[in-house]
Formats: sequence, C-alpha cells, structure tokens
Amino acid sequence: MRKAVVCSWIGQGGEAGGRPERITAELVARAAAQGDALALEAMRDAAAALGEGIATAINLLNPERVVLGGGVTKAGETWWATVRESARAAVLPQARVDISPAGLSDDAPLWGAAALADALAEELASRA
Repeated sequence: MRKAVVCSWIGQGGEAGGRPERITAELVARAAAQGDALALEAMRDAAAALGEGIATAINLLNPERVVLGGGVTKAGETWWATVRESARAAVLPQARVDISPAGLSDDAPLWGAAALADALAEELASRA
C-alpha cells in the first residue's frame, strides 16, 4: 500500500511529475492535509525526530526558547504539537523551554545577513 501512495506522489499524473527528487516537505504537508495516510505518517515521524533532536540541544544548552523557521513549520498545529510533545518527552525534567515559530518567517536568513553586514560595516568604520 505504501508503494502505491508513494507512486501516486511521484507518478506522471502526480504533483512530483514522475520525479522523486521533486517531493518536498510542502508537497508532503499538502498531502497530509488532504488525509493521505502515508503523508500523515511521514509528517508525524519527521516531527517526532525533530523534537528528539531539539530535546538533545535543550539538554546540552538549556535555552529558554527554541525558534524554528522554514517551510515545514507551516504544516499546521498537529506538526507543532508532535514536535513539542516529542521534545518534552526527551528533555531533562527541569528543562523549561518554549518551542515556537520564527517571527520573521522565511525572511529570517535575509534579516540575519543584513544584521551581519551592518555589524561588519560598523566594525570596519571604527577601525578607520
């Protein structure tokens, strides 16, 4: 059955146009939102694995907040709940951390690059 579902994703008539490399998180999230069982399972598994990875970082660094961005973070509340539950199940008992979406959305790398360029320009100007 799984093979049939995957084939429908990558089949000639599917959104991936017969090319497995075109399967993206967005495509899987859309299929999950439409009730595709394999897509739902893939999203849950990926969210749980991410949550476990985040838990490892939390246990090592003890942050107050973990901010996630990128396309898959738009997959919906079920995805977020799975990430958070998985992380909470694996963190040390004393850990108190908020896992939340990035406020700058997909523009976060651009803002970070601009801030870095500004800081470098200020540093160079202070040396002159």
